[in-house]
Amino acid sequence: MCEMFRRTEMHFIADNLHKHWTTPKGTSTGRLKEISDWLRLYRGKKQPVLILDDHASGWNLKDSILDREKLVVLCNPWVGFVREKLSEAHQALANQMPKD
Repeated sequence: MCEMFRRTEMHFIADNLHKHWTTPKGTSTGRLKEISDWLRLYRGKKQPVLILDDHASGWNLKDSILDREKLVVLCNPWVGFVREKLSEAHQALANQMPKD
């Protein structure tokens, strides 16, 4: 994933990912629980978060509390993070920034 960001000239994202930027693999708890647990452990207070996933593996994120909080951007499987999703991701992050 980091290599994809670097190859698409979005190295600033790869450079700013959290040290533990992925959830533990091999658990059978499901994506929503993995992400919720990660946020509980690692998310800083008022830290902007963007959850990128696809509709196939992240199906239970749709309409979840994380989705209702506008933290989730779901992409089409086998297509990925395309230009149209970039504006959605940007808006999700911008909405979490403090208002001056």
